[in-house]
This record gives sequence, C-alpha cells and structure tokens, in this order.
Amino acid sequence: MTLLTRLGLLGLISIIILIIIYIIKPNYQQKMVSSTYVWKLSLRYRKKKIPTSKLRNILLFLCQVLILTAMSLILAQPVIDLATAAPQTDVVYIVDSSASMYAGLDGETRFDRAVDGVEESADAVLDAGGLVSVIVADDEPAFLLERVSAANRTSFDEAMATLRADTACFYGTSDIEGAISLSQRIVDSNAEAQVYLYTDTEYGYTENINVVSVAEEDEWNVAILDASAELNDGYYTITVDVACYGANMNVRLDMNVSGANAEDNNDNQGEKIQFSQSVECTNDETQRIVFRYGEGAEQPGVVYQTISEQQKFYSYQSIFLSISQVDSFLVDNTFNLYGGQKEVVKIQYASSLPNKFVNTALETLQSNFSDRWDIQITEVRQGSEPALVGYDLYIFEHEMPEILPADGVVFLLDPSTAPVGSDIGIQGEQNLQGLSVSLSVTDASSTLLDYIPADWIQDMTISRFFQITYDATYQPVLSCGSYPALLVRKEGTRQTMVMSFSVHYANSGIKAAFPSLFANAFNYFFPSMVSREAEDGELGAVGNVFDVNESIVLKNRGAEIFLKSSSNADLPSDPYKTFPTSVILTLPGTYTVSQTTYFGKEVTEEVYVRTPAIESNIKLYEERLDGPTRAVQTEDGFKDLLVYLAAALVALLFIEWILKSKDNA
Repeated sequence: MTLLTRLGLLGLISIIILIIIYIIKPNYQQKMVSSTYVWKLSLRYRKKKIPTSKLRNILLFLCQVLILTAMSLILAQPVIDLATAAPQTDVVYIVDSSASMYAGLDGETRFDRAVDGVEESADAVLDAGGLVSVIVADDEPAFLLERVSAANRTSFDEAMATLRADTACFYGTSDIEGAISLSQRIVDSNAEAQVYLYTDTEYGYTENINVVSVAEEDEWNVAILDASAELNDGYYTITVDVACYGANMNVRLDMNVSGANAEDNNDNQGEKIQFSQSVECTNDETQRIVFRYGEGAEQPGVVYQTISEQQKFYSYQSIFLSISQVDSFLVDNTFNLYGGQKEVVKIQYASSLPNKFVNTALETLQSNFSDRWDIQITEVRQGSEPALVGYDLYIFEHEMPEILPADGVVFLLDPSTAPVGSDIGIQGEQNLQGLSVSLSVTDASSTLLDYIPADWIQDMTISRFFQITYDATYQPVLSCGSYPALLVRKEGTRQTMVMSFSVHYANSGIKAAFPSLFANAFNYFFPSMVSREAEDGELGAVGNVFDVNESIVLKNRGAEIFLKSSSNADLPSDPYKTFPTSVILTLPGTYTVSQTTYFGKEVTEEVYVRTPAIESNIKLYEERLDGPTRAVQTEDGFKDLLVYLAAALVALLFIEWILKSKDNA
C-alpha cells in the first residue's frame, strides 16, 4: 500500500488530543444522602450499572480512536500500486489443435511448429522465474498445464512430449473462444498475464491476445469439400464441390462407382463404372461439378459431365471420389458416398374391403422413404388367401388370419377376430348407429403421434369400433372410453399394432392424420439404423455422410448393433445394446454399422465421416479475435482505497451513535 499524501497522517495527532480530553474530563461529585433507604437503592444501582458503563465507555473510546484513524488515512489517500503488486511473469499459451493444423511441408506439420514455438518461448519464461500455462484448443479446450514454475520443469517437459503425440491434434474444428475463456482464469489472477495463440488462422484485428501464425506461405491444399447423390428420373446424379486454397491450378477429379445397378444391398454382382473430370480451381473459390444422365437446366459456374446411356446407374454400393495431387493437407483429397443400395422392405396388404386411406398411406410411404427403403407392396386380391410368411410387414384389415405371422411386423386394422399369437381378445362390436364418440390420448409421449397437430387429435371421433382386451405387452396410445383404440407392442419377435376401428367410421380429423400416423408407425417399427441427432421438435435427418465429432444416433431392430471402423478408430469391441444411443466418431473414414433383426434379417449400412469443410481452407482469414478481458486500472496504475475507508468510517460513526444513545438512556 502507498500513501499519496503522507501529510495526512498528521491527523493522527487528533488521537492524542482525544486522550487528553478524556484525562481532563471532570468527574461527577459524589454526595452523601442521609436517608438509609435512598443509600441502599443507590448501592444497588451502582452494583448493577457501573460494570456495564465502564465497558461501554471503553468501547466508545476505541470507536472514537478508530474514527480518527480512518479520517487521517483518508486525508493521506492510501492506494495499492498495481504495477508493483503484480506477481512474477505469467504467460498462457493456447495451441490450436484443429484438423487444418495437420497441414505442413517437408514432413513438418503446423501443429509441430506450434509445439516447437511454445517450448522455445516457455523455456525462456521459466528460466526468468515466470509461470507457464498451456491450453489445448480442441472441441473441448482444457489446461494441459496451469501456472507451472521452473521447479516443475520435468512436468512441463513430459506434458509437451504428450502434446507431440498424434492424438493431441484431432480432425475437427477447435473451440478457440472456449480456450480464450479458460485463459481468463489466469488473467483474473494476474492482469499483466500475456496470452499467446499459436494457430494457422489469420486475423485482421486482435485485442488482448498475441496471435502467432504457424502457417507457411508455400502451403496449399486442394480439397473435395462435399459430395451428394440424388435420384433423378430413376438414375443417380452426383454433385461434387472442389476447391483449391493457396494456389491456382487445374486438377483432375476421379469418380469410381462400385456395385452399380445391383438389385439390392445383398447383390454383389453390380458393375464398376469410372469417370474423370478436369476442374479449374482459382482464387480459393469453390467449384461445383455435376455428373448426370440426361439433359436439364444448367447453372452458371457449374461444370457438367453427361453420364452416357452405358454408364447410367440406378443403384450403387459405394462411390469413391479422389484427387491425385499431393498437397499440404492430404486428409480431404478423397471422399466416399454410400447408401445407393436400399434395403428391400416387403409389405403385404390384405383386406376384405380395401381402404383407399390405407392405399394412399402406403403410396406416400413408398414415395417419401424412397431414399432409405425399397418398399415393395403386394395387395392381396379379394377371395385370395394372404401369405403368412415371407414379408417384413403384414397389414390385415377387417378379416383376420387364424394365426399371426411370426417373421415380420403385423398391423391389425379393424379386427373382427383375434388371431392366435396376437395376445388380444375381441369382446364385441360397438356400433353407435351414426353417433360419434371422441378418442382420448393414453400415451402422449408415443412417437406414433409425432407431428400430428394437437387440435386434430382433440377432434378425433369414431362411430364404430371393436371392444378389445389386451395383455401387458401392449401399450395403449389412443382410447375410446375404457377400451383401447390404438395399441402397439415391440417386444422381440412380437411386434404388432392394433387399431380397433376402420377409417371408414372415423371423422375428418382421423382421416387427415392417418398418413402421418401410418408413417410414424413405420418409423417406429423400421427405424433407420443411423441418423443425425434430432434438433428440438425435428426428426433426426438420415444420411451416410457425417462430420468428425458430429453426434450420430443408432437405432435398433435387433438386440444389438456392431460398429466397425476402417480408419483405426478406437471403438468399443462389444456391440451396443441400449437404444437409441448416441455415438461421436472422432476419426475420418468409413464406418460399418450392422445388426441382425429380431426376425433374423442381416442389415448392414456404411457411413463416411469427413473433416469439416472449413478445415480444408488452410488459408482461412477472420476479421477479428478478442482475447480475455483485463481489469480496468486507474491512469497511473493505482487502485484507490478511499471507498473502502469511507465505508469503514460510516460504520464506525454508526456504532458510536449506538453506544452514545445507550449511555444517555
């Protein structure tokens, strides 16, 4: 602490004056009273009051001394010299470990340069007696070292050796802002702490942070940023985005299609088709290439290559895209597409009175899910016997089979009888003769009601239904009075949906919601094995291309799912058995997801995990980067203490007032 006006301490003389005042203060004269009674009362009063009065007088004196001391210190203007109060040198190093830090020249990556730079700088700081902190900035930034001194140099050396390991730099995008937030902890302890960021991103303006670039001028990268396959008029169109950063050149894009025109994903007899296209890449701009069969509208700036009659394909097992140039960042020179062979789902619809609403729902299902399934529908003609084996989904309406099929999912619509194995009972038909009864929601959390407006559900009524009893394996979703209107069960090979009424006897609310209800039921019993994490209120998108560190969801149709990697990813050796389950894949490459359904069907799906497209831009430029905030100091580097002394003075004056009031009482 420093006193700006030392003469203010002369105010402490007032304490001496206070002591003199107490010494010369006249005492009250004691007078003898002749009355014995009054004398006894006086003695009793003195015995009771005098000790308390002495203690109060002592406290009052001390309080007045402290008041005078506080006033004297205020006159002296005490401050804390922030410059001299700062501890030894404090330096925080943030190491960017995003995928682009794998770029490099002559076998040395940017990440290697960053670690070298941190070691060299930190050695000098430690030698000078300073403190060193290191933060690794990946998707979840964390301290590798925090405020290490020269006494712990061994720990520093071991930590830096760990940082050099291949696993220290990952293939996603770093959370630089999160790393800077971590460094705030050090800056809050020492406002003079310096923060350095070792990165390959160029920033136009920085504040409170020192950016050290580890990029080299001669580094360049050509990348396949994205690719997609889309069915158009029965044949696939492939769209590829290519860019070259740090150089202008003409590159060759190769596309190899495997398993083309195979009938399904179990057919290994498909064709192999090869394509090649020259691409002119300039000014770090993305160039789009489209391989398509047939003619169509063209967009400016897009390169089109026509797929010939002999090369067209309506299915594929995999598409391998590659660029042969050797650049500074090889991770993004290839790309894989999967999902071109759809799993066949066979549906049988048997009804004694075919329902247009069911037919429409099936056609909608076939169309909307064509990117995921090859849905093949067989309608049993009236008078013909339905099959009880060989289908993935059986739909029986009105007339029921004697025995429930055991090799697939079964929908029972408006069941007049209970098939053996259905575990339901029919107590009779309830016909309201034109009147209606409302349906109520029994299980509001059921996915069968997803995306159906609440007002539609509230207005659902029926005029005829069957009174059904059921066992504990079923979960009622909708009810009609004390009887279920919609039941589902999904327990091993017993997978059944029962609807106790016909849409013919339902109001417009049910008719409008029926396609969505049917699609939800299909998704419930035939979930996509791999999908993206769902956003709030949205269905998780299905796809075969994911970014590194993106969360994917595995859903089952069997007891377990196996996940294998072609990229040496560290995956659990045991299968997943709890569903749905989220998995984060941290290495780029191909992953194979497989399961055996409860009905004995082998299902396999492959997904491709890529580095985020932004990481391919190894010449990335950002406008601004704000470092940690620093405590505001006064202009001359002092922290004023007058506020604290003033608060203490007010408190002491208040205490003195209380003591005085007690003395006068």
